[in-house]
Amino acid sequence: GRHQHNNNNGKVLSHHFMAETYKGSCTCGSVTFEYAYSEETKPFFVGFCHCHPCRRANNSSYGPHLVGLPKSAFKITAGEELLAEYNSFGTMHRRWCTKCGTGVYQGPSEAHFYGVFASNFDALASKNPHPIPAIFQPTGNINVENSPLPSLCLATGLDCFKDFPSVTGGSGELFQLE
Repeated sequence: GRHQHNNNNGKVLSHHFMAETYKGSCTCGSVTFEYAYSEETKPFFVGFCHCHPCRRANNSSYGPHLVGLPKSAFKITAGEELLAEYNSFGTMHRRWCTKCGTGVYQGPSEAHFYGVFASNFDALASKNPHPIPAIFQPTGNINVENSPLPSLCLATGLDCFKDFPSVTGGSGELFQLE
């Protein structure tokens, strides 16, 4: 089949749909995972999260590149026993490799998706990952209301959501500088 993506210039990009399995790992390779991409398991969101816990966990003033994947399409294939978990704000669960410290995935416990750190996918892990598969191309910024650098988020030209896109349970409201 075919499916379409809107880019930020309002143009519609069309490409042939192809089911594929994307693999990834933590930095040391002890924790590995797979994402079974299909028409039914497309990412809910691909972009940068600017909430305080994400920025702090990644030691950055700018948010990490996350891919919001359906829980049913993501699985740990090795090293699950090496994953540690931290629960912030009572609902956000963050998991990382205890050998190398690499964050692997996170998400609100009640959500139907995980936020997987895009840089851990093999397709993005090389020194020169071009071209980045279209499904991993960032399409927006989330939680911009919590960013110390909102003007930088807006300068990306990507959608900047005040909290989350509506498809992930957020308000879907776009952020505006006051």
